[in-house]
Amino acid sequence: MNHRPSLALLAFLTAATAALAAPTTNDLFSRTVSNGWGSTPQAQAYTVSGGTASDFSTNGSRGQIKLSTVNNRLARLGTSFTNFETTVRLALSAVPTANYAYAGPSVRIQSSGTDFYHARLRHNSSGSVTLTIQKIISGSQTNLSTEVTVGTGYTAGSYYRLRFSAAGTNPTYLRAKAWKDADPEPALWQAEITDSTSILQAAGGAGVRAGGHSSFTPLNTSYYVDDFQVHDVAYVSNLKTAMQNAVAGDILYFTGTHTGNMKTSAHGTAAAPIIVRGINATVQTASQATGYGVDVRHDYWRFDDFTINYAMKGFYCLNADHGVATRIDITNIGQEAFKFRRYTNYWEIVACSVDGTGQTAGDYGEGFYVGDAQSNWESSTTPDTSGNITFRDCHTVNTANDGYDVKEGAHHVKFIDCIADFSGIEPVGGHARGDSGFYLRGDNLQLIGCLVHDLGNGSTAYNVANLSANGTDYGNAIEFKAVTAQNITNGGAMFEIQSTRSDGVVIYTDYTATNVANFKIGSGSYTSGNPASFVELTW
Repeated sequence: MNHRPSLALLAFLTAATAALAAPTTNDLFSRTVSNGWGSTPQAQAYTVSGGTASDFSTNGSRGQIKLSTVNNRLARLGTSFTNFETTVRLALSAVPTANYAYAGPSVRIQSSGTDFYHARLRHNSSGSVTLTIQKIISGSQTNLSTEVTVGTGYTAGSYYRLRFSAAGTNPTYLRAKAWKDADPEPALWQAEITDSTSILQAAGGAGVRAGGHSSFTPLNTSYYVDDFQVHDVAYVSNLKTAMQNAVAGDILYFTGTHTGNMKTSAHGTAAAPIIVRGINATVQTASQATGYGVDVRHDYWRFDDFTINYAMKGFYCLNADHGVATRIDITNIGQEAFKFRRYTNYWEIVACSVDGTGQTAGDYGEGFYVGDAQSNWESSTTPDTSGNITFRDCHTVNTANDGYDVKEGAHHVKFIDCIADFSGIEPVGGHARGDSGFYLRGDNLQLIGCLVHDLGNGSTAYNVANLSANGTDYGNAIEFKAVTAQNITNGGAMFEIQSTRSDGVVIYTDYTATNVANFKIGSGSYTSGNPASFVELTW
């Protein structure tokens, strides 16, 4: 799976790390100004253009841009950077009755004030809210990315947050996302594009732009602006050191290959997570026998878009809550690729892939692993209750053990549109050790739209492996919705329910079995579910 920008981006980037600490601009608009926006708490003055000066004001809690006419308006800062990550809160005071209004952050604003990149949040008369990345050249706007819908049923005065990133030159890699203020931030960027327009490959300023369609109504509607942050990228040479020194709110960009155990040392917060982003980037350790590629032991970290190649364990989380991992590709791993254990909770893992595990210890060669076997619990009576974890659009291939493994004590785990691919390789241990697509001993699990294919060692695609420990049964309340198995041979099957003790196993009738027996001989009981009755778990 290749989620990387083109290699041409390396023409700009050296094998270094971009580290952002406190934002260069952090503006909550806690001042009262008319005929402009005044200056930020960091003593950066805004210059306003478009409309009239009276269209811009602050009231002590927010900035305001009034659309007294349909002209574009821009409030910009005089700072000048090449690489940005900006965030802002935006609300529109009235739903358009005709056409649309729009606003969003702008970066690399040239001295003319008419040339820049812009992430446009558009409020439509239908109530829908859409996002696109634009370039503005001599005041004329061009959509660079496809417009995507990020909301419907807009209510006047309700806020959305935007995040907009611009990195590199020739090309510039542009990324944006937007979400309702009360919702969690989406894991993935919603708009991504590269651009090499020559005038925009230079450093420039940042600001907020707003305007309306030529026949937009009602006029005198206002955009409310709050919590405007601008981060300037400053490059350092070592990701390991940068992660060890990171504090809440830091954002680390890195590229090239970085060797060592990349370990966290501080917590982020819900409002200020610590973010690690890769651009054509790889993490590796010195040996497959020792070391973790990424070692997370603190809360509120987000990781995006890099490869972990060559380590004992790839991405390891211990007692770490509220994290996100997106587009992490793990290859050539001695043991497990992704492991979440010892009370790790509230993670989202999206569009991550595994290729090659268990290369030094096949018994520990799972792709994605949640919790701990009883033998590894903190005590024999204290389960590892890791949970509230979502895996979405993940993919395993060449795993020496199960593609996905949820251990006893783990709970509330969802797998959505995940794939376990065994084509061309057989797990080394045979059926006696499991080696299934999904090996499930946790409670309150859901598998939705998942696929297991080409497993030929006599094992099963979806294996419910109930375990009794200290008088407690594990492996209950497991649901299979719209799952698929293909080419499971040599006595294998699509489903196996290993014990009659498993309660609440539901297999919805929209499953698909191709070249595979439906059930392993001797499987325990289950309930056949109507797909219309399925309710996805939330937390």
